[in-house]
Amino acid sequence: MVQEYDLVIIGGGPGGLSCANEASKLGLKVLILEDHKQIGVPIHCGECFSELSSRRDKLRLPSSVISKKVRGVRITFPNGKRVILEEPGFVLKKDKFEQWMAKTAKGNGAMIRTASKVSNIEKVDGGYEITSLGSKFFAKIVIDASGANSFSSGKLGINKSSKTVLGVQYLVENIEWDNYLDFYILPKYAPFGYCWVIPKEDGMANIGLVSKVTGAKAMQNLDRFLDYLTIPKKKVVKTFGGLIPTTGPVAKIVDDSLMFVGDAAGFTSPMFEGGTQLAITSGRFAALVARKAIEKDDVSTKKLLSYRKMCKNEFPNYDKLVKGKNAFYKLKVKEMEDLAELLPEQFTSRFANSSTVMLNLVGKKRHMIKKDVFLALMTLKYSKAKHYGW
Repeated sequence: MVQEYDLVIIGGGPGGLSCANEASKLGLKVLILEDHKQIGVPIHCGECFSELSSRRDKLRLPSSVISKKVRGVRITFPNGKRVILEEPGFVLKKDKFEQWMAKTAKGNGAMIRTASKVSNIEKVDGGYEITSLGSKFFAKIVIDASGANSFSSGKLGINKSSKTVLGVQYLVENIEWDNYLDFYILPKYAPFGYCWVIPKEDGMANIGLVSKVTGAKAMQNLDRFLDYLTIPKKKVVKTFGGLIPTTGPVAKIVDDSLMFVGDAAGFTSPMFEGGTQLAITSGRFAALVARKAIEKDDVSTKKLLSYRKMCKNEFPNYDKLVKGKNAFYKLKVKEMEDLAELLPEQFTSRFANSSTVMLNLVGKKRHMIKKDVFLALMTLKYSKAKHYGW
């Protein structure tokens, strides 16, 4: 017997849970199929979430899901120059956070099935038929929130696989750190990427990196970064990480009876690879569009295109930002250091003013004018929470 739903959501991460919560509040019949045994486990990301993001999506975070409150982000360049973004936020207990989101969605009427890996998805009249562990479900609309290796894209051949990078990190104990997220531009440890220290409660921290290097070499570089921080390996409690889409949104985030949210849509911050805030907002947008489509009994691509428009209007121009990130990482170390010297200690929108930067370039760093400096600067500017940077 096929069980029928308005929405079937593949994946119970932040994007899927956000969509389920909003859609169930709007009166839709919603099912989440999550392949892991427990929502929120395992943890894949650094667990950062800005205060602005919580306000934007009207999330009243209980203290039980917050590990530490932070004052903002510090970016350290190879020469030691630091630039500070004063933006309050949180380091989450990501497992507790997602479990809280799941409890909220269930309270609004959503159904959640864990340990329910999806094995097939097939287009049928009026929607899709999804198979999980031998059970079949009909959905008027499928929301793919299955992460960087999108299940629907692969199974249906809708989008090419996103290019991904590997983020690896250690959970470390017994260290002293202040209330800032620290991001390090250190190509010798993280070529075409960056390293981080994310402080947590009780002297714990996530220490990791993301780069074009994978496998054993990535772990060797992470160990070298620990040495750089003078943190002994014996303080490492566990290792974790995951794949991150890195080339911007996929070609089609909507199709007949289908929308992609979060990592499955390619929504991550280009520079610092954050994705939680984009997943939550895109999930909410998808729910709003789904409700209108189902009310009108029209789940065609044309009707669902308003989701793409909402995302395009709300999120930054990823084509430009990805180009800017690539331009930044193509700079030589000395050029990165020269660029850092153009930036004020307090990271505000003023630094990206083209006339101010041009004067600095002409007066101090004339050799940098030929580089794609402005694209790189724009990408740094859009790494702020206002622009879904973290």
